Amino acid sequence: MPNRRAPKKSAVREDWHPAIVVARLRMAGWSLRSLSVRHGLTHSTLQKANSQPYPHAERIIARAIGVKPQDIWPSRYDANGRALHRRRGPKPKTQSTHNGAARNVCRAGAE
Repeated sequence: MPNRRAPKKSAVREDWHPAIVVARLRMAGWSLRSLSVRHGLTHSTLQKANSQPYPHAERIIARAIGVKPQDIWPSRYDANGRALHRRRGPKPKTQSTHNGAARNVCRAGAE
């Protein structure tokens, strides 16, 4: 009879399920809503961290649970604990020319 082994677990850890995050907060005496209000945020702000990258909200939630954000959402952080995502910001500024047309201020290479 062949010897069958269980497949090896990959080194990549999965993010916690959102229900686990909420349950751990409840065990610590918090809800997402109460924690948001406690930190001066709108009542639904921390809910966003369960579905999309939001470093500030992730830190608040992790502190309340007593773990690091990269433990809860490892897919959002590198090996050094730095966030992998960028915060959305404004588009690059443009500079208008004398004829009213806009051109990108940051140009790659010489013209």
